Amino acid sequence: MEVIEFRAGENTVRFRDWMASNYRVPMGGAVPILYDPSHPSNAMIDRPVANWIPWAPTMAVGVLLMLSGIAGWLRLMSRRVPPA
Repeated sequence: MEVIEFRAGENTVRFRDWMASNYRVPMGGAVPILYDPSHPSNAMIDRPVANWIPWAPTMAVGVLLMLSGIAGWLRLMSRRVPPA
């Protein structure tokens, strides 16, 4: 993993991004960084799509559960007999 170095105020911060090996920039090139100003070492390279990849399985399971619940509710409503 490459070491990323940036300036946060008067401090120089160095960190290793867990996906840095997939990010190709020439040595000394500019890299977009996301970081917490109160804890600058809590940083990551900004990748618009890849930032969400760790959440994708959780979101997919949530969507599947929601769709399953809606489908079950619709089946229940279609079998319901109206009052006489």
